[in-house]
Amino acid sequence: MPENVEDNQKESIIKDVFKNYYRAMNHFLTRDMKTSYRKMAIYIMLGFIFIVTSTLMDYLLDATILKDILSQGIFIGGWVLMWEAFSLFFFVLYDSRDKRKRYIRFINSKIIFRYIKK
Repeated sequence: MPENVEDNQKESIIKDVFKNYYRAMNHFLTRDMKTSYRKMAIYIMLGFIFIVTSTLMDYLLDATILKDILSQGIFIGGWVLMWEAFSLFFFVLYDSRDKRKRYIRFINSKIIFRYIKK
């Protein structure tokens, strides 16, 4: 920047705005990650319940076409929920963790204003 526009007060404000922006982004991302972890836990529990229910239905109920359709539907639903939890953990949360590292790096970065003489 040109040397004649140097203003320490504006520099301080710009640094604060920059850091506050990335703190806010980090806060919102962390909140979304917590929500995703909660969803993941719920999907795993429901998936496990569906798979166990399907297995128990096969052993406890008489073989009828309706029972088989219902049992297979519940079994597939359980694995779909397990896949969704897997997908959240390895794909969605991976990107979020990567963003979070970047935000923290930006928050901790040193901001320097350089002025040149004309």
